[in-house]
Amino acid sequence: MSQVLGLTNQAGGGQMQQQQQPGKVGGGFHGEASDVKHYTGAKKPKERNTIAKRNLADAIDCEVLLWRAYCDEPDSVLEYMAKDAVVIDPVTLGDATPVTREDLEDRLRDVQPWTAYKIHKDTRVVSQIGLMSMATMCRLTLYKMGQDSKDNEQIEAVTSSVWRQTAGAEWECCSLLVGYAE
Repeated sequence: MSQVLGLTNQAGGGQMQQQQQPGKVGGGFHGEASDVKHYTGAKKPKERNTIAKRNLADAIDCEVLLWRAYCDEPDSVLEYMAKDAVVIDPVTLGDATPVTREDLEDRLRDVQPWTAYKIHKDTRVVSQIGLMSMATMCRLTLYKMGQDSKDNEQIEAVTSSVWRQTAGAEWECCSLLVGYAE
């Protein structure tokens, strides 16, 4: 039985099967699987008395602050981005080319800010990945007001982001994907 990256080829017919318990993702550096907690339709917890609740609340706050930055001054989005961040955002940037933080700074200078946004909370999914990182996904509506009402834009989009906590307890976005919703 061959084993590659935690997968086994038991049938011999090229079908790989996960050799872990449900709810576990990947093998850690020492071979153990990590628990991943998913919060579908996630709402910010009223109490922050556990690490998981604090991380959930922080991930939701980070997503809100990021989209507020897109509305206020797009170049302020950089305040939330890690130095090694990668962004794919054809909705705001105009094309689906992966952009590093340095390139993002240049691209955001030419972007007209969104007027408003709405995160559809019932579509939000937040996953805790280990103790110091979170992933968020949701559908959102972006609005841009024109000079005339016929110039107004309303765009349905989906977004996915990964946030990690630094040693100083700050959260930074290391991956952002924004796409058009159907």
